[in-house]
Amino acid sequence: DYFKFTAKKGERYDVRVFARNVLRSPLDAVLVIRNAQGGNVANNDDSGSPDSYTQFNVPADGEYFVEIRDHLKSGGPEYAYRVEIAPREPSLSLSLPERQRYIATTLSVPSGNRMALMLNARRQNFGGDLNISFEGLPAGMTAEVLPMPANRNEVPVLFTAAADAAPSGKLVDVQGRPVDENVKVAGHLEQRTMLIRGQNNRDVYGHDARRMAAAVTKAVPFKLEIVQPKAPLVRNGQMQLKVVATRDEGFTAPIALRMLYNPPGIGSSGSVSIPEGKNEAVIPVTANENAAIGTWKIIVTGSAPHAGGRVEVASQMADLEVADMFFNLAIGKTAVEQGQETQLVVKIEKARDFEGEAEIQLLGLPNGATTEKLKITKDTTEVVFPIKTEKDARVGRHKSILCRATPIVSGEPVIHTIGSGEVRIDKPLPPKVAVKEEPKPEAKPQPEKPKEPPKKVLSRLEQLRLAKEQGEAGN
Repeated sequence: DYFKFTAKKGERYDVRVFARNVLRSPLDAVLVIRNAQGGNVANNDDSGSPDSYTQFNVPADGEYFVEIRDHLKSGGPEYAYRVEIAPREPSLSLSLPERQRYIATTLSVPSGNRMALMLNARRQNFGGDLNISFEGLPAGMTAEVLPMPANRNEVPVLFTAAADAAPSGKLVDVQGRPVDENVKVAGHLEQRTMLIRGQNNRDVYGHDARRMAAAVTKAVPFKLEIVQPKAPLVRNGQMQLKVVATRDEGFTAPIALRMLYNPPGIGSSGSVSIPEGKNEAVIPVTANENAAIGTWKIIVTGSAPHAGGRVEVASQMADLEVADMFFNLAIGKTAVEQGQETQLVVKIEKARDFEGEAEIQLLGLPNGATTEKLKITKDTTEVVFPIKTEKDARVGRHKSILCRATPIVSGEPVIHTIGSGEVRIDKPLPPKVAVKEEPKPEAKPQPEKPKEPPKKVLSRLEQLRLAKEQGEAGN
């Protein structure tokens, strides 16, 4: 089938086919946009899963055609469909990412406590910061919401229930609007709940919710608090984030901790717990070399067994400052034989000042190799680590030598872990074997030359005869 329409250069359209998803038609639509000469301008197959959808930017004034066909070139009266051509307009939709796979996210906040969720936004045909609001929360519940920056599509939201809030539930309208009032668009929640999953967990039948299910629940016997870090987390660094639990008397169960989310370039352990009967634990947090610099709002959630089930609460919002490194380290290379000593030079390029001394140490030395911790200041440009090796030190090229440097800021360590260098450990050469000189053979005595017989004394006659013979020979 073909449908003709007129369009002007620069106009933008959404072209969408409705067949299998809405009408349960057997049509597996292939969508093509052609110009008046029959040229292919845009096309799509199955972007609408399995219906087709494409965005069409008009290249020139003129007439255009929408072509619809079945992928297997089938057809018939039952191959019903609808195709829509609409100008592209700004649109915004909000969603709550799954916390447990295939289970839609809902909100439960114990009275006198907190809980937190992540909120996602999907912008189309516009950009900029967003304001988020929650309309119709249960009585006694409040939401702490941050503006969503233009370069982010998710934001944490912290909910608090008053201590005197009675258990209740509401369907809450989640709204999003651009900070720029000139952009006229509003977004609401679009939450899909799969009620029936088919083979390979395909969505066979489900429900699309336009409200968030939220409830105030009975109080639980613990609360969480992040101890606000005073020092920054630096790129290529790490931090021990301290979390403290306040327990009701008699409640001793372990509390599993995890970060609600990690800012860009930040990693955190998801297997930390406050031990049974204890009140605090630390979560190792690391930053890679491209971690996003700035101050981020972070939240820690904790879950524990209670009343035959499992309950979960959240900490307050705390600030995590992510900063650039205080210095760059260039670790050299060195080689040594087993049982010997060597030195490894580390060059230091200062990026930021720091007060006092910082401890610096080598990490990753092989078994049988040791060194000592050193001290540096903001003016240090080079350190030399003495390395000792045992006679059985591990032989080979060890290329994962790291350097950990830890200045103190506001009384807290700022850990840098930078590498890498190389230490090569060789086996000693075997000792030289003295060559035993073989005795020279005794000279054999040379045989005596036979003595010439004494010359015969010639007579006068023999002398004349010899002279004559020699004269004839000369002629």
